Amino acid sequence: MTAHATSPTPASVAARVAALPHLSMDDLWALWDDHFEERPHHHHRVWLESRLASPTSKLLGVAATKACA
Repeated sequence: MTAHATSPTPASVAARVAALPHLSMDDLWALWDDHFEERPHHHHRVWLESRLASPTSKLLGVAATKACA
């Protein structure tokens, strides 16, 4: 994260998670590549969405913690 970047807000993280089912497979793979080192052999869309929601929603906990500080 760069010095000028801001932490995501809980609303923006929730919006990202909610948008996962509406993304193209190319966009889902781009997000996967951002969060994980290797692509899985499992290419089921719902499985990918559920795995991508986990690291994205972890940002929500970080954002909520920083907002309360």
